[in-house]
Amino acid sequence: MNILLLANHFNAGGISSYIINLSRGLAVRGNKVYVGSSGGEWLIRLSDSNIEHIWLPLRTKSILSPKLIFAYFLLRRIIKEKQINIIHANTHVTGELARFASL
Repeated sequence: MNILLLANHFNAGGISSYIINLSRGLAVRGNKVYVGSSGGEWLIRLSDSNIEHIWLPLRTKSILSPKLIFAYFLLRRIIKEKQINIIHANTHVTGELARFASL
């Protein structure tokens, strides 16, 4: 199964820690896991676990941000190219983006 985990950024914090643990556990069970975010200082932890990071312009707290229009089209392409089966969003912004992109 191809799984995409989304977060606004990947800096030190609870969501990033949760995503690392979740992605490692899913990968051990035979899934191909991708993490989409606007990057951050903890990306090295993903590469240490062979989890592919996909850059998306998600560094915003508003679902009305113009960045999300660009992110929407990138995400649609990623879903198709990587044959994503499941999208797991960790914030309100990424949840709304995932909802629209998966329609």
